[in-house]
Amino acid sequence: MNLCNPAYVRELLQRYSLAPQKCFGQNFLINADIPARIAGSSALGADCGWGGGYPCDDENVCALEIGPGLGAMTRELSELYSKVVAVEIDKNLIPILADTLSAYDNVEVINSDIMKTDIKSLFMEKFAGHDVYVCANLPYYITTPILMLLLESRLPFKKMTFMVQKE
Repeated sequence: MNLCNPAYVRELLQRYSLAPQKCFGQNFLINADIPARIAGSSALGADCGWGGGYPCDDENVCALEIGPGLGAMTRELSELYSKVVAVEIDKNLIPILADTLSAYDNVEVINSDIMKTDIKSLFMEKFAGHDVYVCANLPYYITTPILMLLLESRLPFKKMTFMVQKE
């Protein structure tokens, strides 16, 4: 299943009787190269450009993804990190994510608004003792608040990689 194919995305959303929610700034990636490039840029060994990282065999290296959408980038992250925790605000996408990510046993999806999540508790519960890399494809309007939430938490994130949607 190609989660970046516009026809498949339409079919998937129709199957679940859903449409992108403007209130969440949802825009699903339709270029199959982009999720791999964003995930690769977030990874250990990636340069500052679009260079790809490499899979890490270290079980202590994990990713926090904010806003997995349909799971296209989540799949890519699961190939690079031993554990991926994806926080999705839209409860309607949770069944789709259960479907699209069912083959990935190192992925956990949490239905929560990252801005209302106790980020320190989440970090301690899911990532204590691990190196954590943050990765997200964010709507423009929420990028600064999320970035500030993460920076002000003073948590020891190894790296944060954001793709910001042009609006």
